[in-house]
Amino acid sequence: MEKLKIGMCAALVAGLFAIAPAHASGGGGGGMPMPSGSDESDMKPSYRNAVKLVKAKRYQEAIVMLEDLLKDDPHNPDIMNYLGFSYRKLGYLDNSAAYYKAALTVKADHLGALEYQGELFLMQNDVASAEGNLARLASLCGDCDEYDDLKDAIEDYKENHPA
Repeated sequence: MEKLKIGMCAALVAGLFAIAPAHASGGGGGGMPMPSGSDESDMKPSYRNAVKLVKAKRYQEAIVMLEDLLKDDPHNPDIMNYLGFSYRKLGYLDNSAAYYKAALTVKADHLGALEYQGELFLMQNDVASAEGNLARLASLCGDCDEYDDLKDAIEDYKENHPA
């Protein structure tokens, strides 16, 4: 497979920031996001396959499928969140940041994107921004999986990076 390029998603994401309508799906975190109010049987087979690839840590293959899905559904924050997650896992932090930002532009209270963006902030040594996402999660869902996972990640970060 060709090497992924940092600017690969720039054109796709650039157009997303002009949109305002919220997407109907929610998406969680706590490992892997799933649209709230639906199960995998309600989703397109190609989306289910992309999710399976992400869960199998086959991120490059997942990215190809997810970017194709996003072309057909450009307002879907769950797809954007999976793209951000996959790019982050591959170390393409700029792409990851762009997709998390896009997901949160479409759906500001997307729990999975808030959690994973917080984890990205930690990778960038930006604890204050990660804690900001944690505070947003606390106000949105209290003691949910996304909050707990980000809280644990922040605590681990602080233990391994003493001030």
